[in-house]
Amino acid sequence: MIEVTQEIVEIVNQIAEQYRTTLKNEGKIASGDLVNFTTDIQQEGKWFSIIFNLQDYWKYVENGRQPGKFPPIDAIARWIEVKPIIPRAINNKVPTTKQLAFLIGRSISENGIQPTKALQTTLESPVVSQLEDTLCDLIIQQIENEIIEEEI
Repeated sequence: MIEVTQEIVEIVNQIAEQYRTTLKNEGKIASGDLVNFTTDIQQEGKWFSIIFNLQDYWKYVENGRQPGKFPPIDAIARWIEVKPIIPRAINNKVPTTKQLAFLIGRSISENGIQPTKALQTTLESPVVSQLEDTLCDLIIQQIENEIIEEEI
């Protein structure tokens, strides 16, 4: 059976840190909620899963959003306050946070949002490829050790 060793945990943490760096480089750190995720490694029998516990909206950051449905105004208003976005006057009137959130939401519903592909970029990076190779080597070594122990 594969054991989740400290070395494996460290590799997972390095991959998570690489994703955080990619998100920061893409400017996706307004509230910090997206980059402040946790990881879990769950083991079930001979298998283990690596889980990134991300905010629900990660998929819109990753894949973008097609025009159409209106996005949640409250989430946009929170983003405006956290970022902070300073509205400019329109016809000599400065919109409230709620009005600005509506205007941004309308733009999103009409134009969509471009994808960042931050997770895909991370998983395809040379750093993660090296970490994956190391992870595979560790797992192969564990399997070889298990086979040797069974033969004895």
